[in-house]
Amino acid sequence: MLIVAGEALIDMTPTACNGGTAYVPHPGGSPYNVAMGAGRLGTPTAFLGRISQDAFGQLLRRHLAESRVSLAYVQEGPELTTLALVTPSESGEFFSF
Repeated sequence: MLIVAGEALIDMTPTACNGGTAYVPHPGGSPYNVAMGAGRLGTPTAFLGRISQDAFGQLLRRHLAESRVSLAYVQEGPELTTLALVTPSESGEFFSF
């Protein structure tokens, strides 16, 4: 079994909305994405990390489970989920802050 340890966070990506900008939440974090990819490819995978009990934390957990990633090593806590604000550059690339 592959056990991936690290962070899980929410990337807030901008989108046009009614003449302004709204931010859409997307589960992310490099180790989190590795676990998701391995699980989707059929590799027995577990995620080792701390995930919030808040609504974003529940989103992170749900996406792991849907990607066949074991939650056996996930610890829940009351801390708020880390958010990363993603902004596009002039060339269209995205950067997290």
